[in-house]
Amino acid sequence: MKVYVKRVRSLAAITLASALVLSACGDGGGDKEKDDDTFSFVAVLALSGPLSESGGIPSRNALETGIKILNADGGIDGRQVKLTTVDSAGDATKAVANLQAYLSDNPKPDAVFGGQYSFEALPMAPILTQAEVLSLSSSVTPVLDDPKKFPFAFQQSIPPSTILSALATHISDEGHKKVAYIAVDDESGHTSVDAFKSVAKEGGLEVVDGYIPANSLDATSVLEKLRAAKPDVLVMSAVGPAAATMLKSRTDIKWDVPAIGDGSAFAANDLGKISKPEYWDGVTVQAADWNVEGSAMTSTRPSPSSRRPMRTSSRSTSVSPGSSRSTSR
Repeated sequence: MKVYVKRVRSLAAITLASALVLSACGDGGGDKEKDDDTFSFVAVLALSGPLSESGGIPSRNALETGIKILNADGGIDGRQVKLTTVDSAGDATKAVANLQAYLSDNPKPDAVFGGQYSFEALPMAPILTQAEVLSLSSSVTPVLDDPKKFPFAFQQSIPPSTILSALATHISDEGHKKVAYIAVDDESGHTSVDAFKSVAKEGGLEVVDGYIPANSLDATSVLEKLRAAKPDVLVMSAVGPAAATMLKSRTDIKWDVPAIGDGSAFAANDLGKISKPEYWDGVTVQAADWNVEGSAMTSTRPSPSSRRPMRTSSRSTSVSPGSSRSTSR
């Protein structure tokens, strides 16, 4: 039996579209000197660079579709929504520079989607706060969950602890006691690892962690250090090239413990485009039920299991090269 696991980041993209509804709860907030009465929504997305195909482009497409539906239904408080995209290239420095350039050269927008990833959202948040612009993001960092410091910021994402609690339960159910966790050395990576450590402790799991730069081409030294701790299972957390690096380096050092790509980051990858099938042996990818084709939440037939917020498959994951789907079998 095959289960097709769609990219979790596609869910985030759909969430971005639905997040526009939140804007209707505000007072509009837009510049009173705008030339028209449209609702100006600016989305800062990775439309180029290594995260574009797994994140920015599908998110832009989902936003365009969601806005088209919203406008057909009357828009926001009678105002048609106009989408403008700003390219972050998946780089925090470029995200900040391009956002600042937009805000300087254009009327104040009604709302801004300020980052799919925590490493983008964090440096943009102070800028949007100073400009008093309603901002949304799908980042997972708890730093932005501070209404006094960031009163205009809202996060449209599932808390990592919710996702990773399911992962910890799965690992415990498999009989493992010690977990090695490798992540990208940025805000998103540390947030995921910290969240997992918290829930893992409750389940009696021991965790050793290691980090690689987002642009790293070799994770061998970090993986070797983790392997020396003799864990029962390896968990990987990364989006884009760093995920491919982890997979290749794991294969290169012939580390054959069970490996899992976490649901808070790794499941967003289109492995068929960033990696090779020979690097996927023994790898499982955690995915939300609503991203698993044929699951209770995507089936026309309801099931009691549809009430579960997360499912982790214990089957190996492979992907058809060039496909936008991951295949667990």
